[in-house]
Amino acid sequence: MWTKMLSCTSLGVLVLLAAACGDSQPAPDPQHSTRELLGATVEFTLGQPGSALAITARRLDGADAATHRIALPVPAGSLALRAGADGDLRLEQLEFELDDIVIDAEDLPPAGLHLTDLRVTVDTDIAETSWSADGTAAVAALTASVTLEWALVSAGRVLPLAPQQITAVDLQIEVGPAGDGGVSVTLRGGHSGTVLRPAGTFELSDLVVEINASN
Repeated sequence: MWTKMLSCTSLGVLVLLAAACGDSQPAPDPQHSTRELLGATVEFTLGQPGSALAITARRLDGADAATHRIALPVPAGSLALRAGADGDLRLEQLEFELDDIVIDAEDLPPAGLHLTDLRVTVDTDIAETSWSADGTAAVAALTASVTLEWALVSAGRVLPLAPQQITAVDLQIEVGPAGDGGVSVTLRGGHSGTVLRPAGTFELSDLVVEINASN
């Protein structure tokens, strides 16, 4: 009798264990570090709040050489980033569009300024990178060249201008974990002094840019 009761009890325990095992969920994989996630190219779509470009415009054909500081949001664009085997970040792609720069003659005499079809492309480069010990965050620095495509609006006509190359743009890249398990990136930097002076009519200077994105 005791043997029979023990057998039934053992059988019940096995049934309960089997049920418990059947209801349990598989343990989640450990979270990958930011450095591991960037082992393959990670692509970001720009347009996040806080992404902006600022620059100073100055007319050169007026007696008072008036200046105007412009801040433009970055409404669209793309960024691709990868960490090489050595950990250094590779900025594989960065390009974005900007809204028109429109300054009326009252703010920037004598003729104001209207630039359109603005598109910025940053030449790809390798950044010298420092990682945290656990691989979750990094800071990198590089000096890049930037190509600006643009057009001038004059007397109601859109006049395409030759693309301009801006060299010696110092950039800092910060990467870390995003809230959803992805990667967040902040890129900021700029170029002090004159950036462009096309045709001697106006000058753009003191470029500052900040890009925020997460995948």
